[in-house]
Amino acid sequence: MELEFVFVSSVREIAKADWDGLFGVDHPFSRSDFLAALEDSGAVGGGSGWQPLHLKVMAQGRLLALMPGYLKLHSFGEYVFDWRWAEAYGRQGLDYYPKWINAIPFTPVTGPRLAFTPGLSAEQQTGLEEAIQAFLDACLEQGLFHSWHRLFIDQGSALAWQSRGAIGRVDGQFHWFNRDYGSFEDFLAQLRSQKRKSIRKERARFGELEFDWQGGSGLQEADWTEFYLCYRRTYAKRSGHGGYLNQAFFVLLGNALGDAVQLLRVRDKEGNLVASALFLRDSSSLYGRYWGALRHIDGLHFEVCYYRGIDYAITHGLKRFHAGAQGEHKVPRGFEPVETFSCHRLAHGGFQAAIARACAAEKPFVEDWLAELKAKLPFSRRDW
Repeated sequence: MELEFVFVSSVREIAKADWDGLFGVDHPFSRSDFLAALEDSGAVGGGSGWQPLHLKVMAQGRLLALMPGYLKLHSFGEYVFDWRWAEAYGRQGLDYYPKWINAIPFTPVTGPRLAFTPGLSAEQQTGLEEAIQAFLDACLEQGLFHSWHRLFIDQGSALAWQSRGAIGRVDGQFHWFNRDYGSFEDFLAQLRSQKRKSIRKERARFGELEFDWQGGSGLQEADWTEFYLCYRRTYAKRSGHGGYLNQAFFVLLGNALGDAVQLLRVRDKEGNLVASALFLRDSSSLYGRYWGALRHIDGLHFEVCYYRGIDYAITHGLKRFHAGAQGEHKVPRGFEPVETFSCHRLAHGGFQAAIARACAAEKPFVEDWLAELKAKLPFSRRDW
């Protein structure tokens, strides 16, 4: 069967029923509505340096596979850092950009990056993956872009693509896992006594604040205006700019994804907004994405972004809480080190070989770092 590979410049060029029919609607970041909100709000496209370039694979008019993709003119908002690779290209007078990435913008969350039409056998899916990888390599040879990258993919997919010539790269994050706790106190009971007391002390200082969860289906534009003020202020304080996303994106997201979006707001006893945090969820996991505060209160970030998220996951029976990309300070609070995976292929043979060696040399250091942090987890016993 002859395959047809087609790049499209908007997720809206693919019927929503087709996209969600392949990716499903449980994982929020892979949904057509999530990607459409990014495009419709202007967070990607235009002059953002993120040009939507999604790949669909057809045969005899039948849709077989889809990959979300973007032509990139920079490396901002990816969370798999390749700035040194770009700098090395520049020192040799070579162009590193444009590159094509198979990723979800501004979202360092492992999830589906390639989806097949239902009913294909494992053998057929493997054959399609091989053909897709060969097509992307051919795009490099034709000069359509200088490299391709698959970010935050599962380990099995990473190893398969690596076996066919891609560079594999490993990094780490910190996730909290629900061991069938009935309450936050059940979770604390698994920690060493000193850490248990420390967390209780941390949380006790916020007794006069009010914490309110609200699902996206109940949020109005005024609610998003409040959140966006928090988001922009904190982003500007930390990075000097107002953030990658605009208020229009958040409004569209809440309207489209409903209660898969969860907004946590914090108010003082006079009812004044102090801080807010945005989470997304699916049937098994909670994802902490953005937070912001209108005034500094020591330790409030930990309460809002970590402890309240743990509480929510326990209350709603979710198995995992992913609280963001970085932060070794999560480990003493019960977040466990996990590996993340990406794959890369560069058109320049010399750089392909050099970066492959660098990633291979980097891997044992990452593994040792994660093992060292795992040994510092605060649990009194580990029988899982």
